[in-house]
Amino acid sequence: MPVPTGVGLWLFLAVVAACLAWLVFAVVHTAPAARRARDGGLAVLAVVVWLGVASLPVGLGLADPAHPVPVVPIMMGTIFAVAFGTAASPLGARLARLPLAVLVGFQAMRFPLEIVLHLWAEEGVAPPQMTWTGENVDIVAGITCLVLAPIADRSRAAAWASQVVGIALLANVLRVVGGSVLGLYPDPLLIPFQLPAFWIAPVCVCGALMVHAITLRRLLGS
Repeated sequence: MPVPTGVGLWLFLAVVAACLAWLVFAVVHTAPAARRARDGGLAVLAVVVWLGVASLPVGLGLADPAHPVPVVPIMMGTIFAVAFGTAASPLGARLARLPLAVLVGFQAMRFPLEIVLHLWAEEGVAPPQMTWTGENVDIVAGITCLVLAPIADRSRAAAWASQVVGIALLANVLRVVGGSVLGLYPDPLLIPFQLPAFWIAPVCVCGALMVHAITLRRLLGS
């Protein structure tokens, strides 16, 4: 199984670190002043626990295409539950008070992430359908959010446009992932079966789902 190396690996780790740092910052920024240190510590602990628990099946070798237990669907179901559960929780309500520029700006991480996937496709780590040369054009969502984030607080139309584009293209990514896992493409998707590439699911995909849901909560509630 090809493993990520070089620029693609380091860029991916930088994207993962940025996503996790964004979450900790968001929790601290929205906490009352007297609770910021405590909430920041809890956020770091939650991130470490989530990453560790999510990575456990991969580390133990359970996330294998030949394994009789369908670990990948279970993991994806867990990711959806965590993303939408967090968005619907009191913490999600807190994070929905962040500036729209910050919420929309989070999705800009999908721009460098798609560059990572393109580099990985050249290395054989990711299948061609997972890049913009195949059926995944999520780089458009990253660029759109990068451009619209600075004006999202002044223009409700810009904020909504970023969400419509982002959600539509994220749904397309999930479609391609599902088809790849089910063997509908000639090249298999092996990213869910190795570390650290697997972190794209519990960090980047889960983060994108969660922040989209939180942003919609903000837009629909204001």
